[in-house]
Amino acid sequence: MKKQFKDYILFLADVIILVVSSVIASTVMNLIIKNQYSPAELYGYTMLIAVLSELAMFFVFKIYNVIIKYNDVSFNLRVAASVGAGAFLSFLIMGISFKNWIFAASFNFMQGVTAFAGVLLIRLIYQVVASNKEKREPRVSKRIPVMVVGGGWTGNRVVSELLRDSKKFLPVCIIDDNQEIIGKTMQGVKVVGNTMQIEYYAKKYRVKKIIFAIPTATSEARKRIINECMKTNLEVNVLPNLANLLGNADILSTLRKIHIEDLLERDPIRFDQESVNNFVKGKTCMITGGGGSIGSELCRQIASYEPKEIIICDVYENNAFNISNEIRRKYPNIPLFTEIVSVTDMPAMEEIFKNHKVDLIFHAAAHKHVPLMEHNPEESVKNNVVGTKVVAELALKYKSEKFIMVSTDKAVNPTNVMGATKRFCEKIVNYYNYQSNGTTSYAVVRFGNVLGSNGSVIHTFNEQIAEGGPITVTHKDIIRYFMTIPEAVSLILQAGVYAKGGEVFVLDMGSPVKIVNLAENLIRLAGYKPYRDIDIVFTGLRPGEKLFEELLMNEEGLKKTSNDKIYIGNQSFVCDENVSSLYHLLVNSALTNDGVSVIYALMEAVETFTPDLRFHKVMTREEIKVKGNPVLANIKQLETAKDKVEVEPLNNETEVKTGTVVFDDNSSEKEVMVAENNEDVLVEEIKPEKPKQKIARKSAKTSTSKSSKKAVKATESAKDKASKTNVAKAKSTKKTIVKK
Repeated sequence: MKKQFKDYILFLADVIILVVSSVIASTVMNLIIKNQYSPAELYGYTMLIAVLSELAMFFVFKIYNVIIKYNDVSFNLRVAASVGAGAFLSFLIMGISFKNWIFAASFNFMQGVTAFAGVLLIRLIYQVVASNKEKREPRVSKRIPVMVVGGGWTGNRVVSELLRDSKKFLPVCIIDDNQEIIGKTMQGVKVVGNTMQIEYYAKKYRVKKIIFAIPTATSEARKRIINECMKTNLEVNVLPNLANLLGNADILSTLRKIHIEDLLERDPIRFDQESVNNFVKGKTCMITGGGGSIGSELCRQIASYEPKEIIICDVYENNAFNISNEIRRKYPNIPLFTEIVSVTDMPAMEEIFKNHKVDLIFHAAAHKHVPLMEHNPEESVKNNVVGTKVVAELALKYKSEKFIMVSTDKAVNPTNVMGATKRFCEKIVNYYNYQSNGTTSYAVVRFGNVLGSNGSVIHTFNEQIAEGGPITVTHKDIIRYFMTIPEAVSLILQAGVYAKGGEVFVLDMGSPVKIVNLAENLIRLAGYKPYRDIDIVFTGLRPGEKLFEELLMNEEGLKKTSNDKIYIGNQSFVCDENVSSLYHLLVNSALTNDGVSVIYALMEAVETFTPDLRFHKVMTREEIKVKGNPVLANIKQLETAKDKVEVEPLNNETEVKTGTVVFDDNSSEKEVMVAENNEDVLVEEIKPEKPKQKIARKSAKTSTSKSSKKAVKATESAKDKASKTNVAKAKSTKKTIVKK
């Protein structure tokens, strides 16, 4: 009822303004034309036409639907348009009635200008009166005192909207580094000091909330100022970047709490969206590991570029299910295929390539958790190395356009199994690029830690904070590079555009972040004080962990791309048959399920790998130079035993002969693969317990034994008995085929 009464008063005020402006225009015209028209015509008829025409336009343009105290430039333009339209309508009616177009134009011009000024003036008076009334009301003291950091255009808008909000917030001071405005006021609020004095003035003015309102600040300045704000242990809100603010009438609605990403000292990465669109649009895209953190974001961004098809490959059904539903919901017109499959399963993966003409492959499937892979090195080889080899080989066989592998900074001078396997995966990618002769372009994208990914340190810290602490950090000096998931995926897509074959793309990730500082900031973001409310405990480096990561090896140089944040690292190894032999060395060692053998094999395959001797009881490289690598002798003996095994053809079409040992992910501890034809390698099992060796085909459900001692004994027994006994006949009950 109160609002309707105010609307009636405002309407009556507008009518009075229109009448007065008509009287003024008529009086001026009467002086000019000297009684050419009667008073009734000049003051009655013209006034009626002008007032009714403009009031009608006020309703057409809905100027009474706007809250008066929130009037802005757009409202002023709306009033101008409505008055102009009304004056033009009045001009047409008067011109036809009086048959004097000059009189009609002159009258309506004067009346329109006067009416526009009067309508805006009455609303300005209302705003001033309402603002003064709010300031005098005692409830102002109940409003939350707010400090606004930023005295520019954005800060001015924030202060303006805060002053209008009489129920919640009250700006009490402004902070800005511009010395010229310090000491001056902005809409009655004083600019008190610079950003280095935030903590002092927050206490002085008893501030309860800080709003960071400098969306144009550089990443370095943003990080520094937000850190100063967080020292106050107050709630800190930030505004998005300037592009998101433009055109937003309610700037306060865009406020959000600080995210840890706001504290990264790196400017946002800009990408050529048009080139990425041309790269992806109309292509069939396969994403391995599509349910993971990187893989799922790849699916999201690729879907936005209108691909022909998206194929999600993942062994974990829940994640694949979630991202599939999301893509189908947001992009219902894009054909989507979700394959629950392991990238190490050659037959299953090849079936996908047969059914789809795969153009682009984004290989993100891998085991990535460092401590787990230190404890299970054979699984790291099975999944990372074999999976990369399988998908890369199929990309070449079926002539895919490009193959992009997601790598890690841990692949550089690796000190852990995961990093060593990813480094060898980079070698595999480079090897197949060499073999393709330009048919398929292979490239690697290498970057650091990803914020918010599955298993991220951020999740761990937040869980520890929620439990009341303490937060556990491995070392007070440990540092890491960080980037956001969207940034990482944008880099992968941009790398796909640039890829010509054989490149390792590296992101300029800015300055590394000390993990202890990250932990302290997360505690502050949660509203606590580090070491007082929540403690930080240093537990020591985990197996395979080092104090800092590198993005490039010493011998790798950098070349610029057209994007100033993306570089190309030159591969330091030569692509030759040595990669193939090292691959077989790795998979044969993983076949034994003996972790020590796998470590020795990785030391042979990755010349920069330095295992953590605290966890792995192996010789140093210096000792190996003197005594030799024991895994080479073991594998040589294994292959000797294999060469002496004779088997008959498994079917009429298969000519069985001894050949290269090829690894299968599900092989048991006693299995050695020795039979092959032109296209397939058959996994055979040697059972040395019996006088005659039986060769049984392996089931896909066979479980992998973890007893390395039994595996070694079985291998030695097989070798000894194979030298004395020939197999008369293969009794095959189970079968697995692995593409060579």
